[in-house]
Formats: sequence, C-alpha cells, structure tokens
Amino acid sequence: MKNQKLKDVFDASGLPVDLSDQTDSDLVTHPKIRPSAGLTARSQTISRNGKIGPVTLLASEYVTAHLVQLPKSSARQQAQMMGFAVEERIAEPLENVAISKGTAPKHIDGVLVFVTAKDVLDQNSATVGLIPEFLMIPPPQTPHGWAVWREGDRAVVRVGDGTGFAAPMSILPTLWAAAGRPPVDRLAQVLPDALNARDQSDAPPVPLATDLAFRFANDHARQTKSTLRILAGAGGVVVLAALAHLGLLAVDTLAMKQQADQARIQAQAAIQPTLPGIALTSDVTPILARLAPTPASQRAGDFLPMLSDVSRVIAARPSNDAASIRFRRLAWGAQDNQLVLLVEARALDDLQSVQQALQANGFRVTTGAAVASDGAAESEMRIMRGTP
Repeated sequence: MKNQKLKDVFDASGLPVDLSDQTDSDLVTHPKIRPSAGLTARSQTISRNGKIGPVTLLASEYVTAHLVQLPKSSARQQAQMMGFAVEERIAEPLENVAISKGTAPKHIDGVLVFVTAKDVLDQNSATVGLIPEFLMIPPPQTPHGWAVWREGDRAVVRVGDGTGFAAPMSILPTLWAAAGRPPVDRLAQVLPDALNARDQSDAPPVPLATDLAFRFANDHARQTKSTLRILAGAGGVVVLAALAHLGLLAVDTLAMKQQADQARIQAQAAIQPTLPGIALTSDVTPILARLAPTPASQRAGDFLPMLSDVSRVIAARPSNDAASIRFRRLAWGAQDNQLVLLVEARALDDLQSVQQALQANGFRVTTGAAVASDGAAESEMRIMRGTP
C-alpha cells in the first residue's frame, strides 16, 4: 500500500448520521486483553526453570515498541532523552506513561524503547517479572523480517528490529503489505498463503536471554515497597538498613554531583562557539538535548502503531461482536498521519459504537455519510490521534 495525499472532501454522499451522547461510565478506556495461551505456557516453563526468575506476560496491545536513535550520553541523560524521542509518537502525555529501555538486537543500530500506560502497570502491581508478551518471540535475523505467533483470530508479531505488536488476523495481510511484504517465519498456527511464510512451528526458536532479563520500569518501585513491608516487622534490621542506606545515599550524591559538574563543563564548551559568553544554569539537560544530533524523522513508522491501536480499540468493544466489523478500504496520509478506513458493519449502531470507542480512547474521528443496505452498513472514517 502506498502513502496517499488525502483529500479534504469526502467521497461518500448523503446526510451525516447523528451520534448519541455517552456518559463517562460508558467509555472504553482499558479493555482487558489476555496474552497468547501458547506464549504464556512458554513463560511458565521458563519460570519453573528458575534460572531467570518468575516471568509474567502483559498483552502486546498494552505496549508500544519504538526503535530510536540517541546520542552518546550517560544513563541518566538517556532516560530523559527517550521521553523526548517518543513523545510525538504516542497519544498520551509523558506523565501518564512509563518509558522502559529494552535491548535492541545486536545487528540493529538504535535503542529499543517500550511505552506503557502507568495505570495499566498499576493494575498489574501484584505481578512479578512483568514483560511484554512479544518478548517471548526472538526477533528474526533479517532487520525487517517478521516472526508471527498466531492463535485463532489474533497474531503476535516480532519484527527484526526488536519491536513487536499484536493484531487481528483479519488485518494482518494488510499490515504485512503496508510494511513492504517482509519475509515471515510462522511459529504457531497456519497463516494466509499470501504471506508465503516459512514454517518453524515444529521447533520455534527460544526467547533471547536479554529479552527475558527485561522488566518494566515500575518493577523496582513495586519490589522496594515489598521490601519495606518486610523490614517494618523487624525493628533492629530497619535501623541497620537505614544506616546503610544513608551511607549509600551519600556516595551516590557525590557521584551525581561529579557527573553534573562534568556535564556542565562539556555543555559550556559545546555552546561556546555558537553562544559565546552565555553561562549555563544548573539544569543543562534541555541544552544538551538541543545540541544533540536530531535523528531523521521516520514518518513511515507511524502507520503500524496507529493501525495497531485502532484495531485494538475496535476489537475490545465489550458489548459488540468484533467479527461483525470489516475494513472495505484502507488508506494512509503520511503528511498529516491520518488513517482512512471504509468500515462495514451489520447495522448503523455498530458503526456508531466503533466511532464512540475510538473517541473514548483519544482519537479524533470524522465520519462520512453512512450507507445502509440489506444486512450491512458502511461509512468512511478519517482517524487521527488526539481530541479536537
């Protein structure tokens, strides 16, 4: 599929359909999606092995994966730069999400970043060893290849650059074509013939140890709370732990001050030719970020996350049958990141339900006229991220 310059005029004709108002209680915010049963069985086997520790899977629909380019810097500076790098790719403010650093494949140049809503991680606060579901699939050796684990109407995909996603089988061929028809490895159930997949289902490759070592950014916070609850029952141990903590804190503070002083000197030297006589403030991170090389914008990378998020919302409507929704036509406008879908459903109510679900999850949706016939209704929907 080629990127298209979208027109401002709808092709559909007829009167628009009025949508009824909904209360906040009717909106779909975080549908409950379970990870693949087969991949869950894999994680349970690894957990019983005990070499890496307990592993719990989070469905891929709750995680967006991004490959970003960052300049050489300290771990603290990279953590801040990751937020800047993905801020324009996600539909949530940075304060609402947890940004975690993964491990990109050895043959890939870049930093792998996972973004997850904080409230999703809070809802899984009782779990231990929480990781994205697609990390149970090793990335293919081809940089843009796909490894696909299908179970029923859902497929989990791991891309050769380390990213991953999940999608309904009904749109997987469309995603594959939009991605440039990459080579596909089949790890589980049969895939459509059009994908020309290589069968590896008899002996799927095992997950990478570096992927299994990943933990979401809030795991440390959960483990710290658990440790404090245990120490609260032993007064003498608490005193010793507090003294040790104060000693480590003093050492860490000194190290951080030295790093800050060194960073300030480097930044002052860097801006001197351009801004002579300008003294830096104590917070040098914004200036370092502006001086760092800006990675080239990869506009083509916005399509798959957008379509994945839209598909997740449509498939998760609790009161409707997701199988009743069909995409008759799909187009992508790279200039304004707009997804155009000609959606077919059994009735007008189903089309209204799709629009309301998308708007409730932070999408801006503009619909053309709906056309109803015997047993079916269709309408063109133009979808962008963000509310009007």
